[in-house]
Amino acid sequence: MVRELLNKQGYCYAADGVKKIGKDINTECISYDNPSFIEHFVDLIALRIHKKMRKNYPENTILVICCELDIGYFSKEWNILEEKVRALNIEHNFKEIFIYDSSTEKSFTMS
Repeated sequence: MVRELLNKQGYCYAADGVKKIGKDINTECISYDNPSFIEHFVDLIALRIHKKMRKNYPENTILVICCELDIGYFSKEWNILEEKVRALNIEHNFKEIFIYDSSTEKSFTMS
């Protein structure tokens, strides 16, 4: 939907602010207060892991999750994100889960 908005009107705010209402796609500016964006991304990562767990992957599969935050953030905030995701202690059948942000080259692995 973001790409469609960019093609049609030449701009789009962050993906979080994009909504489809009927046939129309709307975008609105989204802001986060302090670390609230971290909780949002923790929820998204957990959701992604749970969705992938429903599929039957071969033994020793490494799940790779691209987590490109759509706002600027500090290393400390990435570390908090990692701590919160680890604290969920999600049971999974993957050999490991690799979570990364290619724009900042930050990553972490969970076994």
